[in-house]
Amino acid sequence: MTFQHRHYVKLAAIIADLPDTIRDQVAGHFARELKGTNPSYSKERFLSAARGTPSNGRDKPKGVARDATAVMADASLIWNPHDQDHKR
Repeated sequence: MTFQHRHYVKLAAIIADLPDTIRDQVAGHFARELKGTNPSYSKERFLSAARGTPSNGRDKPKGVARDATAVMADASLIWNPHDQDHKR
């Protein structure tokens, strides 16, 4: 099965909403297991989105609450089929 951008976005948003105590462990597990689901998949970009941090380095200021919409917007940075820099 080939994953599409929307699949990564949804998974990252769900993981980002998990309690801090398990988020990193779950994100790491999914990041490893998703390898091979798409040639453009980037483990680093997925982990950034799953942790609620934009992969482009523009973090929200500390203390700003993140809602699911903001996480999904950040997760949209995970994979872009037209982004040649992230072909793996």
